[in-house]
Amino acid sequence: TATSEMRAHEFEYRMIAADGKLVWLRDIVSVTVEDGKPVRLRGIMIDITERKKGEIALKQSEEKLRHILGSTADDFYVIDKEYRVVLINASSQANLEIFWGRKINTGDYILDMIPPLLQETIKKNYDRVFTGERIEYEFTKRVNGELCWRWVRYGPVRDEGGVITGAHITTKDIT
Repeated sequence: TATSEMRAHEFEYRMIAADGKLVWLRDIVSVTVEDGKPVRLRGIMIDITERKKGEIALKQSEEKLRHILGSTADDFYVIDKEYRVVLINASSQANLEIFWGRKINTGDYILDMIPPLLQETIKKNYDRVFTGERIEYEFTKRVNGELCWRWVRYGPVRDEGGVITGAHITTKDIT
């Protein structure tokens, strides 16, 4: 254990308080060593219940968003202003792999994933959206010998202060 190894340590745990409520605590412990042996533990306990509640709420919110995005028939992805994919649903992953020939994942640098013939046009669209513009268009492409029609929409993603932080892109099969 950390104590027998004479090193400081931290840990988090749940417990029931005297009033019966569940609380989360974080212990920060130092070990006092004399003659090469641990003789005393000194530490503080910090109530981290609110932080843990926030982490749980965030996890539930993210899960709910994943379910919503996974339930839509539309393709949907979001990039930040550094052209990194921050969110993508499974439908978009599957269809971009068909149309662009590469699987796109969260964290990917989207400009590296776009086929060379489309890179300049799509980058210009992203950049226009980063200035606040919305873009919509239709395109066609042959897939397995069939002509596919797609509707594409780009829009800005804004933070709570209204500052544009990225772009969301939605596509829909309109064949």
